Amino acid sequence: MQHATERRLLQLLLARLLLLNLFIEVARSSRTGLQEKEHRRLWTLLQVNPDIIKGHFCGDIFADLTARLRHTTSENLRDLVEEVHTKLCCLLRPPNGELILFNVLDEVQEALTLCMGDYQSNDRITPCPLLRETYRVWSIILGSKFPLILSGTGIKYHVIDEILGSGHAKARPYARLHDIGAFDDPCSQAAYIQHYFPPTLFSSSAWMAFLSRAWVWLRGRYQALFIHWKYH
Repeated sequence: MQHATERRLLQLLLARLLLLNLFIEVARSSRTGLQEKEHRRLWTLLQVNPDIIKGHFCGDIFADLTARLRHTTSENLRDLVEEVHTKLCCLLRPPNGELILFNVLDEVQEALTLCMGDYQSNDRITPCPLLRETYRVWSIILGSKFPLILSGTGIKYHVIDEILGSGHAKARPYARLHDIGAFDDPCSQAAYIQHYFPPTLFSSSAWMAFLSRAWVWLRGRYQALFIHWKYH
């Protein structure tokens, strides 16, 4: 189970990194070049509505590429993640500083119980949920390069502490953030989102689909954890 989960998580991450790398290369070669503010928005839009790009793949370009990587070994996936990350650093390195790419795991409250019993703690007895293995993979392979943000509602912090291996005598390896934003109804959320997109989009069916996804995904992100250390 650990090996299968590690491979699957690395597939997901590598697919995102490869497509981000391609996205940046296309943007840099375009007539206007890479426009950081605008292309950040376009990258976000592509992730929430991947159907806007048509091609020889099955619907969601991220899911399709992830599936195509299913026969790649964990060793090769790790090497490829390192290789693509290095390339991204060269493409996007800030003038004064190091490139930091953030991973965001949403609906973390579900991961606190998902697949409970399929994984075990270090004592090989105590059952653990999927989040335990997710954190292990991230921290060992990715932690130093990819800060992790866990977001959701009704997060049970004592369970998080058990999963992350931090007891009362240990410093918590994360920062808590509360009330990071929510909307009471779809109209107020849509009005906010419209500030960041051109009016020419507002009458399209794709725009309505985007607003629908935004309401489902983003209306209740009251809490988040920012994992800020490297796992040992």
